[in-house]
Amino acid sequence: MARIVTVAAMLILLMACNGRKQSIPAADIVVTEHERAADDSLLNEIFLSLNDITENLNTIKIRENLIASGYSRAEVPMEPTAGIKADIAAIDELLAENRRTIERLHINAEQLRKSNYQVASLEKLLSSLADQIAVKDSEIDDLKEELRIKAEQVETLAGTVEQLSTELDAVAREKGELTDSLHTAYYIVGTVRDLQKKGIINKSGFIGRTLVVSEQRELDDFVRIDTRTFDEVIIGQKNVELVTTHPEGSYVFVMGDRNVYQSLVITDKQRFWGRSKVLVLCYK
Repeated sequence: MARIVTVAAMLILLMACNGRKQSIPAADIVVTEHERAADDSLLNEIFLSLNDITENLNTIKIRENLIASGYSRAEVPMEPTAGIKADIAAIDELLAENRRTIERLHINAEQLRKSNYQVASLEKLLSSLADQIAVKDSEIDDLKEELRIKAEQVETLAGTVEQLSTELDAVAREKGELTDSLHTAYYIVGTVRDLQKKGIINKSGFIGRTLVVSEQRELDDFVRIDTRTFDEVIIGQKNVELVTTHPEGSYVFVMGDRNVYQSLVITDKQRFWGRSKVLVLCYK
């Protein structure tokens, strides 16, 4: 493109030297010099405008490469979308600027024609530049449509991700609740009379000497605990009986002075709670 502009500039320069009539009346020499100065200024403006167009086209190419790079990083880009929009907007502005420059150059060409310059080469170049801009406009329209489609894909993907995230949160909550439930246990310490009155234990066996946990018991009066962190039940009573069934060796009673049961310490949590998630201790 730069070569095309240079050649065109040379052609215009030749036109400036050879395009006029060579015979100039002496009486018109002052006016002619004034006109030539105006024409030279106009030619300089044309050269600068053509260079501006060339630089804009080079910048557009760079922007297009950036857009292509943004798309190649991911099939459906997430973060690069804003940058791609900015590049497309910049290209739009550069193309609009080129169109304005070409319109101005057409006016300049008409002025040169009135000064007897041959401007066919310039007009041919301007036509070629206009065609290039039209092609770029079409390419940018395609990019905009592609960006719109990808934006819809991103929006759809974002909705899918949000839905999956919500489902994963629900699964995580359910898992947490299930885990908590698996590690939830209950215990109660009380007198035989109180526990019987509450329907927690019953007497059975020969003359009612064996205490058992009632199948119709309610857990409202129990203390709820997490078996992963719970280690010890404080008792502080004499004549204590462990009503619920737990494996031997999974717990120990800690005795204090005067045969007082200070506490029950769980030494093997998994075995202790393996048979029952309910612990009942009673005393007389």
